[in-house]
Amino acid sequence: MGTRCRAIVVVLLLAAAPAWGWWADGHGVLTRAAVRATPEMLPAFFREGADLVAHCAYDPDVIKLRDVPGLRRT
Repeated sequence: MGTRCRAIVVVLLLAAAPAWGWWADGHGVLTRAAVRATPEMLPAFFREGADLVAHCAYDPDVIKLRDVPGLRRT
């Protein structure tokens, strides 16, 4: 395999790696950061519930999974 081909493979592998961050962990990290960055005028219960908000942020993606038996009729 030539140097150019190896470089292309490395670039493609590195470019694809960030896509994995958007599963539950990726949604949670970004949602927690977003909640913490909210202004002080937002109610305290919302800011204090950052973990719960982050946990629920992945729910829309779960609902898209029609293979889950409990979601087939939704």
